[in-house]
Amino acid sequence: MSGRWAMLTAVCLTLLSTTALAREEQHRSPQRHLRGGRRLPAAAPTVPTSRLPVPPQLYDVAILDLMEPGHREQELGGAQFQTVVKFGEIKTLRYPNLVKGYLDQGFEVVMVMEFLDDEVKTNLDLIADGYYDDYLYRFIDEMIDDGNRAVTIRPLHEFNGDWYAWGTQAGGNNDIPTFIAAWQHIHRVFTSKRANVQFQLAYNCKSGLNDDTPFTAWWPGAQYVDMVVCSGYNRAGSPGYEAVEWQSFEEMFAPAYAQMAALNPTVPLGIGETSTVELAGYDKAQWIRDAFASMATAFPRLRQATWFLQNKDDGEWDLNSEEQIAAFSEGLLQYTPQGLAQTPFNYLPLTDANGDGIINGDDAPPPPLAIDVNANGVIDAAEVLPAAGAAPAVAVPTAQPTAAALP
Repeated sequence: MSGRWAMLTAVCLTLLSTTALAREEQHRSPQRHLRGGRRLPAAAPTVPTSRLPVPPQLYDVAILDLMEPGHREQELGGAQFQTVVKFGEIKTLRYPNLVKGYLDQGFEVVMVMEFLDDEVKTNLDLIADGYYDDYLYRFIDEMIDDGNRAVTIRPLHEFNGDWYAWGTQAGGNNDIPTFIAAWQHIHRVFTSKRANVQFQLAYNCKSGLNDDTPFTAWWPGAQYVDMVVCSGYNRAGSPGYEAVEWQSFEEMFAPAYAQMAALNPTVPLGIGETSTVELAGYDKAQWIRDAFASMATAFPRLRQATWFLQNKDDGEWDLNSEEQIAAFSEGLLQYTPQGLAQTPFNYLPLTDANGDGIINGDDAPPPPLAIDVNANGVIDAAEVLPAAGAAPAVAVPTAQPTAAALP
């Protein structure tokens, strides 16, 4: 027995020695040691997960526009966007005029509800106390009468600023606790009627008056929020921002995205409004391409992005060249769902009304636009939409707002 144990001990010692030598050889050589004396290149070093490229994710694009969706998609060569954003003041907030027509065309709708009032100075106390509830209930009843189709609503947007009557920095009785009370009250109004709505909590990406209060201060509770968004623009060189440097979308949005992500671990995030000015020496078309790509790769919880495409006194935010139109179209095709069942109304094609060589929102006529119902290329007498408040000559759909008083 002692001889056999001695033999086993010797074998074990030999194996241990061989293993140790092999390990030492692996440390000395950048190549892997294989049986039979062959060597292969060393395995590539492991790349930390945080440095791996993020595969692009599809997200929805919404457009805030003077053009009708069909006209915009024609401009974009048939590339589709998914959602239409409409603004409506509280006293003329009518679902048939502002929402129904776009749902009928196959678009989703974000309804931005503005509590603006020419008769009284709106404040958060009034909203929280139910002063405007009758207008909200009217909208809800019209929505339910149409089948209670899904709509996203965005009340009290950019509440962390001082430029709207409901802003917590607008003075008066407005403060953060009263904002939370107003938000929760609006939520209860809609849920009490079982309205099929999703609530977007819409910050400005930078709070007004350079306030550094964290976004968490305005958080009304997870049960009151379905998506969080914020609005931010590249305003470099625009009126009032002449000293502001050019920023990429990612540079502008990243700090606010981090704050929104910290509000809740699962709530979807988005962009309430964004676009860029045009500035000599900078490439707006490339900014658009980079923004589309960043939205898909740098911000994993981003689910929706609203582009503001309107030229205004404070900046040329629309697509104003063939290069910019091509960049936007490419972004839609690459990063957003396509092949959607959309049936835009048969509006007559736009013409280059201002003669600048580009058809965009500057060429859009004021609403409401008549629809060529019989598709004969002209607007017949029966297809002319009536003035606000008059009965239509024919039952043609309209997605544009007309003035309406509370019955």
